[in-house]
Amino acid sequence: MIKGILLTILMLTGFTTVAENFPVKPNPAMTQGDYCNPRDPDFVDYRYNEKVPYCVRNVSYALKKEIYEVYRVPAKCRREYTVDHYVPLFMGGSNHEGNLWPEHKNVKATRQNLEMELYIELKNGRMTQAQALQIITDAKMHPPKVEPSKCHIDNMVPPNMMPAGQPGEAVLQDVNFAAEDQNADHE
Repeated sequence: MIKGILLTILMLTGFTTVAENFPVKPNPAMTQGDYCNPRDPDFVDYRYNEKVPYCVRNVSYALKKEIYEVYRVPAKCRREYTVDHYVPLFMGGSNHEGNLWPEHKNVKATRQNLEMELYIELKNGRMTQAQALQIITDAKMHPPKVEPSKCHIDNMVPPNMMPAGQPGEAVLQDVNFAAEDQNADHE
């Protein structure tokens, strides 16, 4: 309650939170999704009846750091994020930059079982790759509201110091002060 009042007062007095510029969903200009193919160095084999190309997970620390920097997630808040594959590897996604984005762990936790459920449906032939992709991309592009973390609140800055229109920019409607703090890491 106090956090909500504090943020409201600060917004009304011309301050905004860094949380508004932290990514809550992939920025389509930077993360369009990218697919594995047989020429990819991480390609292992084809999976399922549909013969979906599968690449093994291989995202270096340097690439993760680059993703955080492109999305402007400060180093001190990165522990609250995971670098997510927009198109999950089991659905044919790649490890390329265009398929990676920093997903807040509180957002990821809200769909903690979804990817496993889709994997099972795809593996058992009860769903096509296209159907699974539609469900997961809808979930990632329309995330639930999440509570700003202490790290976000501690990094309040005046709006004139915020870069306007930055990648990953979110608006206050993407922030809710009542979300649960859960953690899941299924990709």
